[in-house]
Amino acid sequence: RDDVSKGAKSRKKKALSDFFKALEACGVSKLQSAIPVGDREPSRWMRVDYDGISDSTYYFESLARLTRLREVSMQPHQDVQAREVHIANNMVTHAVYLAQETRAAIAEA
Repeated sequence: RDDVSKGAKSRKKKALSDFFKALEACGVSKLQSAIPVGDREPSRWMRVDYDGISDSTYYFESLARLTRLREVSMQPHQDVQAREVHIANNMVTHAVYLAQETRAAIAEA
């Protein structure tokens, strides 16, 4: 049973690493410096007026889920290292920043 668990843990680690690489290939950065300082906190994610964009409800529900995810990440599972949690939080924040920039461009168009 222990051998199976060890194998599962390494597969999960590889899957997480592959997922991070795939996100980077899509332009999502793991570096905090990729996100302007003023856009790193969830309270700033609501800053743009999105009137006229049809999927605003879905966007704000997603932001609420991401905020909850950040809260949960304060006490990660024992299989996840602090560095991996930090990278995941940075990537989520950068993805939100990219979504904000895209939505702002659509709102201005």
